[in-house]
Amino acid sequence: MGLLTETQIRAAKPGPKEHFLNDGDNLFLRVRDTGKAWVYRYERDGKLGMEPYPAVTLAQARGKAYEANSQRANGLDPKEVRERQGEQARIAQLLKCHL
Repeated sequence: MGLLTETQIRAAKPGPKEHFLNDGDNLFLRVRDTGKAWVYRYERDGKLGMEPYPAVTLAQARGKAYEANSQRANGLDPKEVRERQGEQARIAQLLKCHL
């Protein structure tokens, strides 16, 4: 892993269409005219969007991609894991507000 550098990421300019820069291990930087964002791509059409760059640094995005790869190695779908975590957080917040 680790094909991109911070310099390459900062220098990436949008073109007429969105394009992707590959960092390896299913991690890509999506470059659009509206900004840059990390995307974890897996299997056929599986995509797991991440927060935008520079809010999430290259090192943080690599850590998230590593975690998603580990989840897949254990037979889990990273998108489903994130959705479950979001549901659990919402339930916990509701319980906190009503107790």
